[in-house]
Amino acid sequence: MLSFGILLLLMGTATLGMDQSRPTSRIPLSAWNGSSPEADLGNDSFPEPKLENSSSPRSDLDYIPLEVYFDFLKIAEFSNEAIRMIDFPWIVSLQNQDGSHLCSANILTSLHVFTTCRCLTLATGSVITPIIPRRPEDIFVIAGVSKLNLPLKVLMAKGQVRDVEKIHIHPRCSPLQKFDYAVAEMDHFFYFSPYIRPIPKLSYDRMEYLPSLCSSAGWKETLPGWNRPENYLDDMVVTKYIILQNKNDCPVAKEPQEGAQFICATLFPQRTVSFSSDGGFPLDPSSSNPGDHGSGLLCNERVIGILSHHSQDRMFSMFTSIGPAMPFFSPFFLEFINLSSKAPALHPALFLVLSSLAYHSLTSQAPV
Repeated sequence: MLSFGILLLLMGTATLGMDQSRPTSRIPLSAWNGSSPEADLGNDSFPEPKLENSSSPRSDLDYIPLEVYFDFLKIAEFSNEAIRMIDFPWIVSLQNQDGSHLCSANILTSLHVFTTCRCLTLATGSVITPIIPRRPEDIFVIAGVSKLNLPLKVLMAKGQVRDVEKIHIHPRCSPLQKFDYAVAEMDHFFYFSPYIRPIPKLSYDRMEYLPSLCSSAGWKETLPGWNRPENYLDDMVVTKYIILQNKNDCPVAKEPQEGAQFICATLFPQRTVSFSSDGGFPLDPSSSNPGDHGSGLLCNERVIGILSHHSQDRMFSMFTSIGPAMPFFSPFFLEFINLSSKAPALHPALFLVLSSLAYHSLTSQAPV
């Protein structure tokens, strides 16, 4: 009887935490290209969801948020695409509402991702015009999936889709790419797994202490919507960089009068640097892939910068050092800790486990 009382207390605590958590995603399936993308007929792992305008009787799926429902499915089966994320589980794709890839971002907490300021602002065409942040409702985030050329329903099943609730731009960001930092706040928490995790460690290292060879992961390019050619490159790729310790060797190196310290890097080897995270095959040497804006620069298992811009010949890349961004990032860690203490982001699988334990506890105490 004592164990049963403790069990009920745990269930009450879990329910209270979930009731105070962020609302679920605002993205309806019907909003994508006017209709829900078709799933792969050869994959029967995902049941057909009921759309809001469906005339069929209401089912259990109507009572469960779609993202929570697909998180249940993901517990039992991980795809090959998700497994390829295990080396870079902190990389997410910021998407436009038409399903096209905007840029990469990095998981800071289970509620925040960070990227470049230029990614989350609109181009004004002038260096003196104040920057204009994008609207949060125009962007959403896909985490845990390396291949983006999949139907939305499959992306939701193999990864996690989150709406953006707020966009935070560094107050000193400028069109000259100074203080090139921005944070997107999700509408509710990510559920961490081996394929969705925060960045391993932020580094304050300066140029003279950096290793000579680092890497970055992201997407080279994607097409709008889900009607892309099957052979089109939309898999996550990994790019190797040589860090140029001497800024005289970097033609685009510059010391801004104020702003972040830039880390200059060149491709390694030039024009044959990218390889698929699935098999390591080289890409077309005639098509260089200097990386994806917003992707983190990984050196010695630490993220030291984010990709800001390239030289015109796309042979040199400039990363904005993470060090000057730490005062900007700190409030988001504090906000996350405060929210977590009030509303812990419990995985929905916990409710299945607790319900099962409650059932067995009740049946074990029933009279024979």
